[in-house]
Amino acid sequence: MSDFKTLLAVGDLASPKMSTVSVTETVRAGARKMAAEKTSSLLVVDAGGILVGLVTEQDIVYRAVAEDFDVNAPVKGIMTPAPLQIAHDVSIFEAKKLMLEHNVHHLIVVREGKPMGILTSQSVMGG
Repeated sequence: MSDFKTLLAVGDLASPKMSTVSVTETVRAGARKMAAEKTSSLLVVDAGGILVGLVTEQDIVYRAVAEDFDVNAPVKGIMTPAPLQIAHDVSIFEAKKLMLEHNVHHLIVVREGKPMGILTSQSVMGG
């Protein structure tokens, strides 16, 4: 994926493991899925399977638990709509810059407009 110009591309570090949750699933169900699948984020999809948002561990902590949001309500209420996406062949340096500029820890990595993985700030920082 990477070449001399990009050195290391986001597609080289992105995790291909992408867990999904329906926009109508509850926050509790999403949290349980994260725990069972040992993941820090879930792609939120609509009835047609189209990506509409992202829910992270931080969303559950800060937007649900800390705000007394009903964990039996749909994840739509705490998700980040239209999450940031980045092309698979972009350098990790650009990805890090994008994360810092937008204060996010997850980027959806796309190839030909379709999600192919998740890039986390931990993977960019080597953690």
